[in-house]
Amino acid sequence: MMIIAIIATWITVAILNKTRLSRLIAFPSITFIAISVFYVVAIDSFFLRF
Repeated sequence: MMIIAIIATWITVAILNKTRLSRLIAFPSITFIAISVFYVVAIDSFFLRF
């Protein structure tokens, strides 16, 4: 699950860099971690219901 979240985060960051929206982010490393946490929670709650 964590690997899928990291890959999705890399894709999201690549899209942000391509559209130049990443220049509006003050702390890119914290934003990367926050997006990763968002994807982990989303994958856990929507796709892997136990």
